[in-house]
Amino acid sequence: MISRILFLLDIPFNQPLFQRFGVELLLENGFNVAVWDLTNILHPRLTKNYQPPDPIDWPGCKIFNNKKLALEEMKNLPSTTFIINFIGYSLKSYCVYRAISASQAEYAIHMAGAIPFPYVGISRREKIFSYLKRLGKVSGGRLVNYIVNYGFYHLPFTWLGVKPASLILAGGKGFVVYPYPVNKSTEILWAHSLDYDLYLEEGNVPPTGRPIAVFLDEYLPFHPDYIHAGIPAPITAERYYPLLNRFFSLAERELGLKVVIAAHPRSHYEPPPDYFEGRECVRGKTIQLVRQSQLVLSHCSTALSFANLYHKPVMFLTSSDLDKSSLGPWIRVMANWFGKTPICMDGDAIIDWAQELTIDRGHYEHYRQAYIKTEHSEDLPFWQIVANRLRKR
Repeated sequence: MISRILFLLDIPFNQPLFQRFGVELLLENGFNVAVWDLTNILHPRLTKNYQPPDPIDWPGCKIFNNKKLALEEMKNLPSTTFIINFIGYSLKSYCVYRAISASQAEYAIHMAGAIPFPYVGISRREKIFSYLKRLGKVSGGRLVNYIVNYGFYHLPFTWLGVKPASLILAGGKGFVVYPYPVNKSTEILWAHSLDYDLYLEEGNVPPTGRPIAVFLDEYLPFHPDYIHAGIPAPITAERYYPLLNRFFSLAERELGLKVVIAAHPRSHYEPPPDYFEGRECVRGKTIQLVRQSQLVLSHCSTALSFANLYHKPVMFLTSSDLDKSSLGPWIRVMANWFGKTPICMDGDAIIDWAQELTIDRGHYEHYRQAYIKTEHSEDLPFWQIVANRLRKR
């Protein structure tokens, strides 16, 4: 019988993650809940170069600095502990998966936050061409790491002493599991995206109805994921923010809407400089801002789920820099799912503003089923669905 739920992380734990992981709900369901933060072990550069906003001092979170100790504790986990593993499967994290595999504990991988993947559905020839093209942009030590990791992903995980995940926590039908260790014995638990929890919580609270357009910030020049992965950001702050502000000013003039920034949950915009030229910048209120908006501006944020659920029109923004980066295909494929074409902020294309303010309900429904929630999954909080399933194990 499972009595303890253990979250494994390789990003710093903070207050928003405490809420997002439904810790209080799981405690109310009678589970002992713990979080093990392995950031210092797996990604020390991230710890040195990034401090998350909204820190939390919660006794249930254990931060490991000693790799040997962490792996030994993992190997000794009993069958009464169930792991929710948010650490991706890679050569760097292989030691974690080996330690889990040596324990008696089962584990789940979280795929409920998936978004459209640009390389799904292409031929083998196109995949090889795409791989070689990406390889051509990588050099030095990163090139070696890229090739080694590519080979690692294509080795059967059973050859490497890794046991498969017991559960996939899935949202919509379009979730992607590659390259996680799963097989036919892995069960899919149909729930929904974690953003859908916020939608359920918001309920029927009436929006304020301010005439605003909301920008879903992705903190692109500074996002800690780029430090995490050891790769440069797709665009510099010096290039990015002037392009954004120029476009925001244009949109405000043409549409009579005030642009408000829904700051990324892991962003730090509080100290100067003022990157958005005096515009209102709010962190932690994205769903409320989207609900009251008349237009959503985005690249390819996962928070587009809110635009979908509230049937808000979306303008997809790109630039010549972003188009050439690894982010370019993600922006294009996301726009396609919403029935739109990205607008180049540093281009001179004529914008059909009336068309941008329309939505295609067929595209929206297709996206909802694929990436937010299937029609047959329960309208319960995400972690309540998980708790109900774990009681039966």
